[in-house]
Amino acid sequence: MFKFVSILFLLFFIEGKGQSQLFPNNNIALKTIENKKVSLNLLEETFVVVFLSPTCPLSQKYTLTLNELAKEFHGKVKFYGVFAETDPVLEDYIHFRKKYNIQFELLVDNDKKLVKNLAASITPEAFVMNKSKLVYQGAIDDWVIELGKTKKQASVHFLRNVLQSILANQTPAYNYIKP
Repeated sequence: MFKFVSILFLLFFIEGKGQSQLFPNNNIALKTIENKKVSLNLLEETFVVVFLSPTCPLSQKYTLTLNELAKEFHGKVKFYGVFAETDPVLEDYIHFRKKYNIQFELLVDNDKKLVKNLAASITPEAFVMNKSKLVYQGAIDDWVIELGKTKKQASVHFLRNVLQSILANQTPAYNYIKP
């Protein structure tokens, strides 16, 4: 019985995390790397947030995949790359955009509002918000086996699969995959 109650509590907690209480006013304001204000409206938008770091080799290597996904879902899902370094260097972010030809908006989370609300812990880590609910958190795909070790190519595309499910008005097959 204790296990059953514990599981129910855990499910309630996970489902509760996805609700709009993550952001009490259903909106969060950040700035782009060009210092332009951006407001993420949680009630109206489906969007992807991927935490990145300009010095993280995986963040660098995933830029091609993220650009492809942003292009594939253009007009249907917004993509945001978010930098949340403790000591941000704007020039590094601008260099990252140019070097990897980033085709989606890059945001700066200096005060870590988004990091704290989403409980982001590593780069790259993807989050999918749909109508004020967190519907997915975790890995972009299964290309990375462990830190420093990758497969030749990904065989399961977690983020793409979740987005396809949402756009087809279906419940995604998973809501968390360890990044």
